[in-house]
Amino acid sequence: MVFWITLLFKLTTMNSGKHPSNWDFDCACLAHVTTICYEKQRFFEDLEVVKIVKEKFQSGASNKGINLLKVGVDFDHMHCLICLNPGEKVSNIMGYLKGLSSFNLRENIKHLKEYPSFWGKGVDVRYYPLSMDKVIVDYIHNQEQEKMMRSGEDWPWI
Repeated sequence: MVFWITLLFKLTTMNSGKHPSNWDFDCACLAHVTTICYEKQRFFEDLEVVKIVKEKFQSGASNKGINLLKVGVDFDHMHCLICLNPGEKVSNIMGYLKGLSSFNLRENIKHLKEYPSFWGKGVDVRYYPLSMDKVIVDYIHNQEQEKMMRSGEDWPWI
């Protein structure tokens, strides 16, 4: 009970009233979502996997009217920044996007069929006020830059 009261308080007090100038929509708060690959497998070492996941998340979000602001990956997990409106549920959004990307990955990358799933169960969600958008976007971007430097690969879509 205390958890729900705390969450409700956070959601109702988060909107700082400051909307970033480059957004063409309104939202109540930001959700920074992290999700892992199945059993922390390092699926994102394969650049083709990264490309498909990013494309499917962005196209799927666009088709459903989801305000997906940023997607970033590390070797075994993924970060998303979603602008939520009242009534939108992170679990529904991520369930849809994870399902869509998993289906396409299994069709296009044959070795992934060996695993019972591409994604691990659940997500970690942190809610932030709208004024934190640049900080979170920079964090996600820096995570990818760090991964790129560790892997020695060139990632043109970062």
